[in-house]
Amino acid sequence: MTTPLSTRWLWGLVVFSLVVVGGCGHVDEGACADFACSVGRCVSNAGLATCECGADDQAAGLDCTHAELMPKGDVGGTPSTATPLAVGGAHSGDFDSSQGIDVDVYSIVTESQHVYRFSCSGPGTATCAIRLLNSAGEQQADNMASGAALTFKVAPGRWFLEAKPGPSQPPAGAYSYRLEDVGIDDHGDTPATATVIQSDSTPVSVSALELGDVDVLLIHAIAGHGYILSCTTPADHFRGGVELRGTSEVAYDWTTVNMGIPTQVSFLAKSNADYLVSISGLTPGPGLSCQLRDVADDHGDSIATATPVSVGTPASFRMDTHGDQDFFAFSALAGHFYSMRGTEGTGVINAVLLDAASTPVAEGSVESGVFKPGVGMELTYLCKSSGTYYLRIWPLSQTTRDAPWKLIVEDQGLR
Repeated sequence: MTTPLSTRWLWGLVVFSLVVVGGCGHVDEGACADFACSVGRCVSNAGLATCECGADDQAAGLDCTHAELMPKGDVGGTPSTATPLAVGGAHSGDFDSSQGIDVDVYSIVTESQHVYRFSCSGPGTATCAIRLLNSAGEQQADNMASGAALTFKVAPGRWFLEAKPGPSQPPAGAYSYRLEDVGIDDHGDTPATATVIQSDSTPVSVSALELGDVDVLLIHAIAGHGYILSCTTPADHFRGGVELRGTSEVAYDWTTVNMGIPTQVSFLAKSNADYLVSISGLTPGPGLSCQLRDVADDHGDSIATATPVSVGTPASFRMDTHGDQDFFAFSALAGHFYSMRGTEGTGVINAVLLDAASTPVAEGSVESGVFKPGVGMELTYLCKSSGTYYLRIWPLSQTTRDAPWKLIVEDQGLR
């Protein structure tokens, strides 16, 4: 109810808001007839109403230092007249429509990185309209899209929860409400609060306690190193996205989270720099298990650093990251026809043959320019002049994983 607190209630709250821990008081129906406690139970201490928190309350994790006396059946309708509410079991409230739509506001104290859920239902079977407010009464969140409960994480301090009859509710009657501490958010939501993840360390768990949760991971990269962040997903996890960005280098990679399918983002660091991975949109519940790997680049990234290969001898390579490219060099004879095949890997890679002047001589169509595992697609070239030629290979899509490939350059003879 939104009836203003009387002078008697205000005086009572100031005089009698004593917290007793340990059970030295006793229940006195007279002293406690008009009071309830935000935590623990109301007892009499020398005839005065006080709040007592016993061993069971403390074992349940209730913060008895914030216990406050409040008048029964009297809930303010603004932050300045709000009724204290602590984490705990369900409570009963009452909407009174005698003076219009009733609004009940509860005052809560939140802790850093904790996620809370406020649920409210009734009268009848309908749900309440809930809003989370700051001290100025400004809305921070509501339950329009989340049903009977509002799950939220805010900065530590005092916040306010407003409850009123929902659009489909009767305007008056009893309702049930509860504040729960869902748990501690596993990672920060911003670059400033990001979790540093080390390469080749124990997998990091990433999960969501609420819809809309964002978890940010920070990678300290070393110049010249490639990094792959791989995440395994539960079979029933069907939503979410993983985004990677450089803070000082231009780098971007993104992928979606799919049911039971490993997810990965990767990059090749050109300098010592920090990279941020933002994981968002996860379904609350069991989350991802993510691990960062530092991968050494197996082949040079330019004509000057190309790896020599012998015609007819397979050469191994890996697409270490989505931004990786590998160069190979081989000697060719004029008038001979050469085929270049990529096999055994996963995903799709692209290849272009260059002469010594870096001029493409065999890009071909998509059919001849794309190496597809298991299909044996080839890049072919009729050599016009003898010399050294260079094959540049790079991933065509994010589906290309860090898996071993085989490159085979074959001389098909004179044509």
